[in-house]
Amino acid sequence: MTSLNIGITSAPERYHQIIQQVVKRHEGAHNIAGDTIIHRLSVEVHDKRLLKAIETLTVKVLRLNPKKSEFGIPMISFMGHVLSQKCIGPIEQKVRAVV
Repeated sequence: MTSLNIGITSAPERYHQIIQQVVKRHEGAHNIAGDTIIHRLSVEVHDKRLLKAIETLTVKVLRLNPKKSEFGIPMISFMGHVLSQKCIGPIEQKVRAVV
């Protein structure tokens, strides 16, 4: 399926579901709430995983927005957590808000 009728309010949920089904086939790739992360143990492994995921998405006629994409970053904020090579923890702002 490449399109939905105009006015279909479930389109974002359906798109997310399709992306999630495609991404879950790839080791080190995760998709939550419209964000896709591909992580690695080494740069070489990351690049192989990334290329395989992009290839699969292309075959399925799905696209990632290059303007919203970041590559090779050492740390990211994702779903209320900070993820880095050294640790996984809560975002400081979220902790302060709860306290």
